[in-house]
Amino acid sequence: MKHTIYLMLLTTCLLVGCTSTSSRSVLCVAPQGEFKPESESELLSELNTQIPFAISPENFISKQKSNGLVGWAVVENDEQKDIVKTKMKNSTTLKLLQVEALTPEFEAEMKQHKK
Repeated sequence: MKHTIYLMLLTTCLLVGCTSTSSRSVLCVAPQGEFKPESESELLSELNTQIPFAISPENFISKQKSNGLVGWAVVENDEQKDIVKTKMKNSTTLKLLQVEALTPEFEAEMKQHKK
């Protein structure tokens, strides 16, 4: 009986842990068309105007690339990821470049960027 309880606890912890981290994703967005943001906050603001939920500044970073700013946004679940993907298909100001699972390395990079 004692082993059964431990096994159930271990299984529950693994399932909860996997569910909470595996669905978080990083979406890479870039401006397109006439939209030329000059700051990270301007790029994030434009993204937030196009989706029905808000991505906080803590979950967004950007870097200057040769053709302008590129931003990376962390979304919390598959539903949010799918919403952004759908909205970006119709956007005239932003394009979705890449979608991938959030890794511990990228999370550490975001924390370092925010310092």
